[in-house]
Amino acid sequence: TKISINEFETCAWLVDSLTGDFYGVDPLGRVLPATRTAATMDLPVLTGIATRGMYRLAADPRLSIVLPRIVKVRAGNPSIFPLLSEIDFSNTDYLTLSLSGMPYRVRVSADLFEEHFNNFVRFTNGFDANLTTSILLDMRYPSMIVSTDTLSPDTTQTEEGEEE
Repeated sequence: TKISINEFETCAWLVDSLTGDFYGVDPLGRVLPATRTAATMDLPVLTGIATRGMYRLAADPRLSIVLPRIVKVRAGNPSIFPLLSEIDFSNTDYLTLSLSGMPYRVRVSADLFEEHFNNFVRFTNGFDANLTTSILLDMRYPSMIVSTDTLSPDTTQTEEGEEE
């Protein structure tokens, strides 16, 4: 008799949108028991997704696109990745990221998650943009970042930091 052992690696946490139950999820989107270790403490929580049961793939097909990119973003941005606290899948057109300590959220496309996240990191590290009144940065547009402020309904800021 041959015995095989499968080891699953948690790459994010998931809160089931129907039950509120807390799980781990592997890079394929497979739902795992929530077992916290030192290596998994800085992982983001995925919200707005329903599960289909333990060890089955979660219901949102965007997970298979986003989860491998989360693994790459974590490896490429070890200093800022722990700030990524939540990825909200509630809207079918985009994902909304929450970062610990930031007063604004960041909107990205699922299929360009890694590119948009890296553009966000470059923007915040490379430009001295005044984001004190921003509540949302939309990274989905080529060569431009749309900033929604608490003072104005829609202010557009280019990568060069110029307001339009």
